[in-house]
Amino acid sequence: MYGTEPLPANTWLSVTGRWHPGGTLGTPTAEAALDVGSTKRISPPVNAYTDDLPLTPS
Repeated sequence: MYGTEPLPANTWLSVTGRWHPGGTLGTPTAEAALDVGSTKRISPPVNAYTDDLPLTPS
């Protein structure tokens, strides 16, 4: 994100924007290019290492 002060470390955001695909997805040539339209601070997810449902204890 450009044009604003850096956010504190470990700040979680929900970001909406426009993706600019480049390179081959899933490889090192894939470029991360997103025009940010809006952001919203959110609470950290229960399981920050997956975009799946939170893990539940067995």
